[in-house]
Amino acid sequence: WIGCLELMRYTITRALKVGISHDEAFTFIHYVPKSFHGIVYYDPPLIPNNHILNTLLIKLSTFLFGASEFTLRLPNLIFHALFLIFSMQWLKQLHNKWTWIVGFIFLNINVYLLDFFSLGRGYGMGVSLTFISIYHFFQYHKHQKLSSNYFAYGTAALAVYANFTFLYYYLALIGLFNILFLTQKPGIVSFLKRNIPMLIISAVLTYIIYAPLVNIQAELFGGHGSFWVDTLESLTWSYLYHHNYDWASPLADFIGYLLLGGLLTYGVSLVVRKKVLSPLGISIILLSLVVLTQVVQHHVMGTPYITNRTAIIYFPLFFVFLTCLFHELQSFHTIIRYSSQVIFGGIALGVLMNSASHFNFREASEWNYDYTTKGMVEYVRDHNPEKEHISIGASWPLKPSILYYKTIWELEWLQDPSFVDLMDAENDYYIVEFFSNRELENKAPNDSKLIGAYDNRIKFYKAEE
Repeated sequence: WIGCLELMRYTITRALKVGISHDEAFTFIHYVPKSFHGIVYYDPPLIPNNHILNTLLIKLSTFLFGASEFTLRLPNLIFHALFLIFSMQWLKQLHNKWTWIVGFIFLNINVYLLDFFSLGRGYGMGVSLTFISIYHFFQYHKHQKLSSNYFAYGTAALAVYANFTFLYYYLALIGLFNILFLTQKPGIVSFLKRNIPMLIISAVLTYIIYAPLVNIQAELFGGHGSFWVDTLESLTWSYLYHHNYDWASPLADFIGYLLLGGLLTYGVSLVVRKKVLSPLGISIILLSLVVLTQVVQHHVMGTPYITNRTAIIYFPLFFVFLTCLFHELQSFHTIIRYSSQVIFGGIALGVLMNSASHFNFREASEWNYDYTTKGMVEYVRDHNPEKEHISIGASWPLKPSILYYKTIWELEWLQDPSFVDLMDAENDYYIVEFFSNRELENKAPNDSKLIGAYDNRIKFYKAEE
């Protein structure tokens, strides 16, 4: 529990200190002001930025406590607390101290995932709700309580409402429940009865997400190569906090070997113990169904493979699998048990080292270019005591964040950031992001002087008097 408190302290501090990101600002400016109807039916702009559950909770939070970076992120902090609580409860069910320690590290010490628990986006909520759903599936498998069935489906449906990419998990959960039912060889009436929670919740979910999904279908982004390259390798690079790109492919290969090892271990356990749905079996089937659902949808409907942050759904699924694999190996012969403790201890150490090297209170990995925006707008505010009309020319990724600070700081004298050719337009200040436009790196706007050059490939200029 001390570890949980320290992780909560970390995400709370980040929520207070890290400047607003592009996507958070866009949600606040374009979606939060809309009516409830406008949010849930996904009124324009039709891009996949409106994570509906997240937007609704931000609207409530800012209504109750006012608008700030912290209040935009408060809902995700609450879901982080829930994630920690349910991960602890799930690990307790496995009844092994080594599994508890290794599993806690795998599930919770993930610097990339912690970014999203301290940001106002739907990804952290979706991960938390997915894990709560997994917990309730295990509860249903153990106790056969109908309430656990409803909770598993209900939280999975809320995960979809937090971010539509979690629909892959929801569909996989339907498959997993029905595999469980079929192993129990129920009659047709009993089989249909057990699916009543799924039918009710699926009907409600279909009703509330159909219109939004249709509206943004043409705006979905991702990859069209392969699951391995687009989803897995991009996610491993994200796990490395977008550092050491050359390690992403070898890490993806290592994950493949772990999955193969898991299948072999499950096969041996299946032959020896004759138990289809052990914790390891559940985790393998669930992970496989999510991958299968995504691949089939890509080939049948042409839906892009999810990449980077949109593939974050795989974090809870993979680390549940890894924890269950380690737990299963603890029941094997002494040599295998001790060997697995050494190997998985090494993996856990690598996880700790990766996160420790990237813990920070400065930036969000996916929106690194935005960490300097707040300071630059503060500079403009503090160096304009007369409140004269001031204009900022900015690269397009920075516009929402500048507009956010203009709004919450009530800088009525600051014009909305222009979005024109930075080199030729006449503005009082220029904020140039040259990661996406390298030709701007060594080219200053006309008649301007450099105020700051930052390590996130941002340059800040002021027009000469």
